[in-house]
Amino acid sequence: MQIGGFVMKRTIPGPRTFGIVFSLVFSSFVLACSPAVEKVWEFPIGSPIYSTPLVIEDFIIFGSESGTLHAVDKKGHARWQFQASSSEIFAHPQSDGKLIFFGATNQKFYAIDMRGQLKWHFAARERIKSDPTVAEGVVYLSSYDGHVYALDTVKGKLQWIFPPEKKAEKEEEEKPEEAEGEKDAKAEGEKDAKAEKDAKAEGEEEAEEKPAEDIIMPQAFSYPAPTIKNGVLYIGNLDGYMYAIQTADGKLKWRFKAGEGITSTALVEDGVVYFGSKDDNVYAIDAKNGEKVIWKFNTGGDVLSSPKAKDGLLYVGSNDGKLYALDLKTGKETCHFTAKGPIISYPAFYKDLVIFSGGQGDGNVYAVRQGSCKLFFSHKTGYKIESDPVFDGDRFYITSGDRKLYSFKINKTK
Repeated sequence: MQIGGFVMKRTIPGPRTFGIVFSLVFSSFVLACSPAVEKVWEFPIGSPIYSTPLVIEDFIIFGSESGTLHAVDKKGHARWQFQASSSEIFAHPQSDGKLIFFGATNQKFYAIDMRGQLKWHFAARERIKSDPTVAEGVVYLSSYDGHVYALDTVKGKLQWIFPPEKKAEKEEEEKPEEAEGEKDAKAEGEKDAKAEKDAKAEGEEEAEEKPAEDIIMPQAFSYPAPTIKNGVLYIGNLDGYMYAIQTADGKLKWRFKAGEGITSTALVEDGVVYFGSKDDNVYAIDAKNGEKVIWKFNTGGDVLSSPKAKDGLLYVGSNDGKLYALDLKTGKETCHFTAKGPIISYPAFYKDLVIFSGGQGDGNVYAVRQGSCKLFFSHKTGYKIESDPVFDGDRFYITSGDRKLYSFKINKTK
C-alpha cells in the first residue's frame, strides 16, 4: 500500500502470532483477576496438627497428635509416615540435610532418614514438646524433665547435659571389725583430740560460713526451642528463668529471672536477647551477662509467641489477641493488629508482609503490612492454629488444629 512517496506494509497476524498475543493477554488477565493470596491445596489427616512443618527437598514434614510424622510432597500428595508409638508430636522437625530430628511426648527423641527410616533414638525422662536446634554436628533439645541435652547428630551420643545429673553416692566400703581393746583405745584418742580442738577454739571468733553454691534445678523446659548465637545457647524455662548455656561444655553462663514462666523462643540480635514471658511482658536484655534490662514492654496477656525482627521492628504476638510491632532499640509500640483470639504462632516475613495466625477461638491465617499492621489478607481454617508459617519461595505452609496442612501462594503484595 502506497501513500504519497511512502510504501506501507500491513502485516496480517497468522495463527502463531495470534496465539502469542492471546496468551500474553490471557496471562495478564488471569494475573490481574487472581487473588493476592490463594489457597493452593489442603492435606487432611485424622488428628489435630500443631507441629510447624519442615520444608526440605520435595517434602513438607510435620507431626500430629496421633504421634505420626507425615511427609507430603509439594503437590499435596502423601509420601511416607513414621509412627512414634504412644505419643504426640508437637515439635517443629529440624534437619542437617541428612537426617530429620524431632521429639515426642513418649519421652523419646528421634533421628530418621529422608525415607522415614529410624536411624537412632534417645530417651529423656519426661515429655519433649519443644523444637530441636541443629548446629555444627550437634542437635540440641530440651525436655519437661528440666534438662537440655546436646547429642551427636550421627549416632545420638550424649555430648553434655544441663544441668549435670547428680552422681550417685558411692556406698561406704565395709571396714573389718576391730578388736574390743583397739576400739577403746581409738575412742579415747578421739576424745582427747576433740578436747584439744575445743580448747584451741575457745575465745576465738568463729570463721564466717561460706555461702552455699547456687544449685541450678530448672523446673521444666516446655515449648521454647534452643537459640544458638556465638557459642551460647539461650532457652527459657517454666521456672521463669532465661538460661544462657555454653555450647562447648554445657556450663551455665548466666540466667535471668522474669516474673513468670517462659515458653517463648528467644531472638538474639546485636548483643540483645528478646523474648516473651507469661508475666505479660516482652523483654530485651543484655546478652553478655543477662543483668541489664534494656527495655520491657507490657501487653495485655501471656506472651507465648516468639519475637521476630525486620527493618528495626520487633514483631510478637500476645494472648491479648494482638500482634505488636515494637521498636527494636526502645521497645516503643509502632502499631498493632487485633486478631479474634490469642496469637501464639511466630510471625514470618514475605516482602512487606507479616504472616501469622490466630489461636483458640480464631483459626485465621493473617497477613498484615509491615510498619502499619494493616490487614492485607486472612483465611479462616476450621480450628485454632498454634504452628508457624514456613515459606518456600512465594508459597507458605501452615498446619491447623482442624487436622489439615495448608499450602498458600502469594501472587502479589500490592
